[in-house]
Amino acid sequence: VLSSWKGSLKHSHQPRLPTGEFYRLMNVVCEEVLGGYPSILVACSPVDSNVIMGWLCAEATSEAVVLWMCCVHPSYQQEKVAKRLLFASLASLDGQAGPGLLYCAQTRFDEHVERLGATHISWAKALRMRGK
Repeated sequence: VLSSWKGSLKHSHQPRLPTGEFYRLMNVVCEEVLGGYPSILVACSPVDSNVIMGWLCAEATSEAVVLWMCCVHPSYQQEKVAKRLLFASLASLDGQAGPGLLYCAQTRFDEHVERLGATHISWAKALRMRGK
């Protein structure tokens, strides 16, 4: 999960940072996010449970559900894996979070979560929401 989290963000969002600096930054960010014990859902292949199709990391806060990151292996991107993970995550966090829906990592799924009413938020702001 961590490897794909960092790798997908490196290739899609931070080409300006040198590789070493990017991974030092992401190591700190991921450690901080995971330190709050978010929910991580993993979608495995129905044929082989050792094959990970994708995963989603989310957390309930008093203000909203925070979608930290979602990553789907390219081989499964047309199979609605992200959508199923998102709805499963929202169902599992139902009643534990405030009414909002926020996402941190900007990915190709932004348009889909925005249609559900999600708003983009910075990693730093999302991390500060934990203390409220």
